Amino acid sequence: EQEERVASIGGYIENVKGLPETFLLRKGTSWGWGTWRRVWSSVDWDGSKILEELEKKAVVGDFDFQSGAGFSKMLRNQVAGVNDSWAVRFYGWCFLQNMLHLLPGSSFVQNIGHDGSGTHCGVSNFFDIVLEEDRLIKRELITVNESEIAYQKISTLYQQQYGRYLRQNQPTWRRFMTRFNSLTGGLE
Repeated sequence: EQEERVASIGGYIENVKGLPETFLLRKGTSWGWGTWRRVWSSVDWDGSKILEELEKKAVVGDFDFQSGAGFSKMLRNQVAGVNDSWAVRFYGWCFLQNMLHLLPGSSFVQNIGHDGSGTHCGVSNFFDIVLEEDRLIKRELITVNESEIAYQKISTLYQQQYGRYLRQNQPTWRRFMTRFNSLTGGLE
């Protein structure tokens, strides 16, 4: 709470083996999370300004974990009025401020909104995780830097699996056209 570079604390993390017990990352989570008034009240919620700054600084790839993870697409959709995600704007603003998010090495929460009842998602088990029962985290000091190990492991997960998730959650007509174009070379 006292460390100015820490923007939030989260309870969710994807199923990734070999992460530190706790770590800091520039990407947080909006699932089982919290922040402080000092951060929330400082955020500029204008998605178009955030997107413009990400593009001007040429850091969209970093924002997407060098993986096409879809965060910039979600932000573009928010700017266009397709979604009303506060979380992608919070992440984008914190990212531009070089702020960090404290995360666990394995998840304490399960997002159950991917059953079709969620606001910004379809039906998927991509984000399902295995909860560890009765687990405690040791309170120990960590350096206030982004964990390179966590960044690499999560980036690899996004590179290997996130594209599949995005393809699975496309409308049927778009999946058909993507497949059709890949087989025929597209229509001229």
